Amino acid sequence: MALKKSVDSPFGVAFEYWKVMPDMGVDFAERSARARLLVWADATARGADKQPQHPNEVVASQALFRPVEEALILSGDDFTAALATGDLRAAIYDKIKVLDFFDGSEDLL
Repeated sequence: MALKKSVDSPFGVAFEYWKVMPDMGVDFAERSARARLLVWADATARGADKQPQHPNEVVASQALFRPVEEALILSGDDFTAALATGDLRAAIYDKIKVLDFFDGSEDLL
């Protein structure tokens, strides 16, 4: 899964393929998980194994992106509920899709 949302970068290039990476940091003692989000120019670039960018390099307004960074963390009851489903990434996607930054985004399967 990924999200499609075109964002014009400071480089003058639009990036639109946003993916929560499968390698999450999970701390069972703290009941939390932290995900990483990377972005590619498009699905073709992702499929061709081109290098992704970190969102901080692509998003000009860090204030707009801050809620997304915060949503990449599951903790407490959210972590427990997501763990019960066996799919922590789906819970992260559910959290970030409702944020203003991803308003109008499209799910890519």
